[in-house]
Amino acid sequence: MMLVLGADQTMPGEAPPGVGSPILPEPLTEADFAALKGSSPFGRSIGLSQSLVLTGVAQIENDVFATLFDL
Repeated sequence: MMLVLGADQTMPGEAPPGVGSPILPEPLTEADFAALKGSSPFGRSIGLSQSLVLTGVAQIENDVFATLFDL
């Protein structure tokens, strides 16, 4: 006989995965994401003119190459 449980199912009386386990990490909470919500890297615009400087341009045969410096 084989018993298969889903990843989010626990047996009665068992703690959720990760709670008190020496192997599994502790479950995440809303508080764990507070800093990310406050300063998300996806919510800001990046002005390339303020962060990249063109330092050189070269043409080798038919290809054009540019070198950039990241501030």
